Amino acid sequence: MDTGPAASADDFSGQPHRVHDARWFEHNSARRAHLVEAAVALLDEQPVGRDVSVEEIANRAGFARSVFYRQFDSRDAFDCRVRAVILDQCFEMYATNLDFSTGSIDEIVTRTAGALLAWRIDHPAWYAFLGTGPTDYDNPDLDAVQSLSRRFETLIDVLLSEIAQLVGVDYEPLRTLPCAVVTMVDGTFTRWLSDPSPVRGRDQLVRDVADYAWYLLDGAAQRSGLCADRHQTVDELIAEVSGSASRQ
Repeated sequence: MDTGPAASADDFSGQPHRVHDARWFEHNSARRAHLVEAAVALLDEQPVGRDVSVEEIANRAGFARSVFYRQFDSRDAFDCRVRAVILDQCFEMYATNLDFSTGSIDEIVTRTAGALLAWRIDHPAWYAFLGTGPTDYDNPDLDAVQSLSRRFETLIDVLLSEIAQLVGVDYEPLRTLPCAVVTMVDGTFTRWLSDPSPVRGRDQLVRDVADYAWYLLDGAAQRSGLCADRHQTVDELIAEVSGSASRQ
């Protein structure tokens, strides 16, 4: 049986080099990841504003200091990567809680606001570090706090635009709604966290912020001719609006 032309020695001449390069790439990637993980953990243990040194990071990762400088071009580049990892962790938490398939509208808003405040309370040094510069993949003119807010806004925008399409509402006039909600929540939490003697307790604050977010959402819905109930699930709201439209 003809199996085609036999492979020549030249066809395999570069294979050992490619395997070696791939292994070396994986080795270096793992080292970079360990260094970033070490920095993230160390930052979380420090008072707000206290930096961690390259030596501390390398020691936590189990490497010599020289390994750090072989893996990263500069401390600035490393810090950008650390911010990106912290940002991704926070965004994953936020997106998990902003699950429109679980709970009523009020429960979704309250759950998400409460989780975000808890994250900021539990990780103040992380949040402060996000504000010291950009990530390594977002707009370099934005610090990571701003980038995180933009990602929150984009997520909300996508979710709301999908609902608007399902119920036949023009979403374009509401494009600034996600920014309004995110800015309100972030500003309120920042103000509360900076107050040594806040007049509202933590649970009260979350309830307040959830109410304010609902007022914005409900006002936008009414502007579009919709009547929403915060105790409905999103699916119930869509079904009710779609049913009303079909009967007209």
